[in-house]
Amino acid sequence: MTVTSTDRPRADAPSGAAPSPLLEIDDLRVHFVTSRGVVQAVDGVSYKVNPGEIVAVVGESGCGKSVTALSVMRLLAKPAGQIVGGRVLFQGRDLLTLDDEQMREIRGRDIAMIFQEPMTSLNPVLTIGLQIMEPLLIHMGMTEAQARARAVELLGLVGITDGERRLDQYPHQFSGGMRQRVMIAIGLACNPKLLIADEPTTALDVTIQAQILELMRELSQRLGIAMIFITHNLGVVARYADRINVMYAARIVEQGTAAAVFAKPLHPYTVGLLRSVPRLDRPRDARLATIEGLPPNLLDPPTGCRFAARCAAKMPICDPPPFGVPSRRRARPRRRRAARARHRAGRRRGRRQEPSRAAAARGRPPQEILPHRAQRSGPRSPHGARGQRRHVRGLSRRDRRAGRRVGLRQDHDRAQHPQARRSDRRRDQV
Repeated sequence: MTVTSTDRPRADAPSGAAPSPLLEIDDLRVHFVTSRGVVQAVDGVSYKVNPGEIVAVVGESGCGKSVTALSVMRLLAKPAGQIVGGRVLFQGRDLLTLDDEQMREIRGRDIAMIFQEPMTSLNPVLTIGLQIMEPLLIHMGMTEAQARARAVELLGLVGITDGERRLDQYPHQFSGGMRQRVMIAIGLACNPKLLIADEPTTALDVTIQAQILELMRELSQRLGIAMIFITHNLGVVARYADRINVMYAARIVEQGTAAAVFAKPLHPYTVGLLRSVPRLDRPRDARLATIEGLPPNLLDPPTGCRFAARCAAKMPICDPPPFGVPSRRRARPRRRRAARARHRAGRRRGRRQEPSRAAAARGRPPQEILPHRAQRSGPRSPHGARGQRRHVRGLSRRDRRAGRRVGLRQDHDRAQHPQARRSDRRRDQV
């Protein structure tokens, strides 16, 4: 269940009319097929991004933040990653229905992404200048001289000096923070309408982080670029985000404006995240609050609230049993398996004793009597063994399933077969 905080209108939004969303994700579901099973990486995620709006997606590692962003860009690793449901509407077009050629026209030009790992995102055998100029040459139609001049300008925007010389260098000649700045420059090259930033300031120091974030917010306001900001830093979210989506275990558990979420969080997981942030108004020796336990296994997620196992405010409604299965039966799986095995064995014995339809069609008498296993109940026969019962063909299924209560007593004056008599005696001895 998603908790929605009270919304407040944006200051730049026209009064009396809700802005048309630039991006709308509706019930997105993504699965990864592995050797151990199907991982439900994203399960029913829905949120909107308006033009010029900064939307933050926060949550712990493995909750599905980056997978959601890669699904929007159609960059999931195939064949393991599969989008099994939902819609991704960008300016009214469903991106999941476009072919590869149409998606390449949108990717980089209208929607750009700043990836989390610049060392694996940059091509090690191509120069930095060529990688920055590539989207400018393809999407903007610039000449090589124009693209090179624009690349030098972008390097200056992200804080890299001596751009003319740096364009001819390779990624291994840059530090980790400088490679991250190059990734930001590539994302901003074509002035996209939507910029997805997957933790863009992870490898940067604190002062450079502030500069990059201020630059991204300035570009968002000046050029009307909407931004999806994926981060763990709640301080950054409080300063720069307009709206917040809190994710946990492949689902969004709370969403709303930044002011509403920080002022009055509604979901226990959001409360736990805010309590774990260091504060200046607390004593220096005060211990930070922690969230005990581990996230659920997405190979077999729980049916109720996925945070229930770690929640201090858990209620019975948070962890319901599966539909149609009583809770007392869930606690006895071994007993259920044994009962099913006995039931299958009984059905197999019944099938061996049941006459076929072909035999009935040939005129076999329906009341044919066959030997059946002797029972432990009943009076003893003059031969020293319990009376033998006979199975009757042609009975209904309900009577056959009764088994032990249906049969015909053998006449005691009739001679019993020696092998059957020995079997009954051995059974009585046991």
